Amino acid sequence: MSQYTGQSYTGQVLWFNDLKKFGFIKISTPDGNSETEIFVHQTGITPTTTTNKATLYTGEYVLFELEDNGVDNITGQSLKKAVNVRGIIYPHTLLCEHGEIKFHQYSKIAFKKNKETTTTDDQAYSGDCCAMAQQSPE
Repeated sequence: MSQYTGQSYTGQVLWFNDLKKFGFIKISTPDGNSETEIFVHQTGITPTTTTNKATLYTGEYVLFELEDNGVDNITGQSLKKAVNVRGIIYPHTLLCEHGEIKFHQYSKIAFKKNKETTTTDDQAYSGDCCAMAQQSPE
């Protein structure tokens, strides 16, 4: 049976691999200098609904408890894993509960070979409305 420490922690998802069903969470501290990374498995994620796949997104803030996860064979140190992982804001929903989220990769503002700038999503994303307003419609 699971043995929770009884204390809730706040952390930020460093990364989570949907295919391998695990990732790591960095524990948040008041000074922001935590280097403690905690293992998380998909079975430790507890969404408030079951309509979508349980997953975590990089950068998402979560609440969780710690559970024993064996002993490191090399150092002999007790290992912990995150369990009861849920969203940080009441009603504790996770990003995965809001449907599939499609992120767009934004790159630097693109330049044509003749050095003319082009309108890109980056200008809209970065708030560069002046550059967009000065361009004439095509």
